[in-house]
Amino acid sequence: MPSTSRTWLALLLGALLIAPFPGLAQTTPAGTATVADRLDREVGKILAETGIPAISIALVRDGGIAWSRAWGLANVGGGTPATPDTYLSTGSTFKFVTATAIMQLVEKGLLELDTPLNSLVGPELAVKGADDVTIRHMLSHHSGLEGPVGTVPLWSRLAPRTPTQLLQGTRRTGPPGQTFRYCNECFGIMALIIEKLSGQPYDDYVAEHILRPLGIDVAKPSVPSPTVVERMALPYNLVDNKPVPVAQVRFDVFAAGDVYLRPEDMARFLAAQLNGGGFRGKRILTEASVAEMRRQQFDDNGYGLGTGIVTAGGRTFIEHGGSTPGFNSFSIGEPATRSGVYVMSNSGQSARAIQPLAMLAMRLMRGENPDPLPSFATVEKKKIEIDPSIFDRYVGQYELNPSFVITVTREGNRFYLQATNQPRLEIFASSETDFFLRAVEASVTFERDDPNGPVTYMILHQGGDQRLERRR
Repeated sequence: MPSTSRTWLALLLGALLIAPFPGLAQTTPAGTATVADRLDREVGKILAETGIPAISIALVRDGGIAWSRAWGLANVGGGTPATPDTYLSTGSTFKFVTATAIMQLVEKGLLELDTPLNSLVGPELAVKGADDVTIRHMLSHHSGLEGPVGTVPLWSRLAPRTPTQLLQGTRRTGPPGQTFRYCNECFGIMALIIEKLSGQPYDDYVAEHILRPLGIDVAKPSVPSPTVVERMALPYNLVDNKPVPVAQVRFDVFAAGDVYLRPEDMARFLAAQLNGGGFRGKRILTEASVAEMRRQQFDDNGYGLGTGIVTAGGRTFIEHGGSTPGFNSFSIGEPATRSGVYVMSNSGQSARAIQPLAMLAMRLMRGENPDPLPSFATVEKKKIEIDPSIFDRYVGQYELNPSFVITVTREGNRFYLQATNQPRLEIFASSETDFFLRAVEASVTFERDDPNGPVTYMILHQGGDQRLERRR
């Protein structure tokens, strides 16, 4: 499901990943050792073939943490092994946590899901013409709002936008409740709502009321402590099935998923959701609130409040993917059996592998014996040489919407794309109209409305094609 805020470079903090289960036959659950042995073989094959540096998994069974393991390297250059205590980026799987914080405030009577956003933020921050946009709309990606989403390099002296600045840059683009549009900025704004109503900074509230009750010892989830930094994996992309380090960044929409935890930490949270709101005697939500979160809120998409919802073979699963530069994550759980899987990786192109891996783990826990996973190795794309004058036809700006523009430039014989608030990346020709990137899994095609006229638009191929109109 492409969106304007998450298309480029997978800087979306995640995409909902929908994948039905094949063959949901009744089976006898397999022992954990059997599941672990199969996963060990599958992950070893994935790492060897794809160049993904590390994969880390935690399994939830009968509402508890059954097993966790990590494979590969947290730091390729330093040769540092990944362990279950290695911290990685949660990406958008943390939206479920932010939505849970909002539901806690609902339970305390501080707001209702159908409370309008503007009534909570006051006239000085109200979004013009959006008095009918509610918290429910925002948590389910049906707000009709659009705002800025960006990053700053971790090692720069720049500061990301604050939640207040996010809200100030947000505008209404359509009616709420009608169209699904993945909205990282909506969850970024939720940090401001949580702070206003709780009287605590977002990080402090989430740590005190959600994470620590689950036994997750993190003081500020979006601000890693020195101890956490010491155990963090570094981010990588894959080029020709080899890991290449990428720059670390900070997001302005941090409450949408710019958080570093371990798979078992997020598996504890998943277990609480699968247990009706509790884990090991600690309750973070009522059963009624949990049920509401995993209820599809609007008709056009399988999404609840902070979580995706999938029904297959009469069974229901909650799931979500996450993606930040150099990281991917995936979470899936079945409330009826209280089983689930949480997977993390320090590769920006690992979603194609870790989602099927999580599905495989779910099937193994059920006692199924699925076929081995296919190879996820990429086929090297071949660059061709073209006359630089041909590329001059494409130089300019291409707009998906006012907040997302890709600028095309040429320097000598080298060609570049740069999306709004993102780094410039080199592109390579595979034909006179088709170009690919090596830093990320994406490509572009330049097109004409009139076959004999000038280039008028660009098609971006990444997670679903997007047409960007050329600006004059």
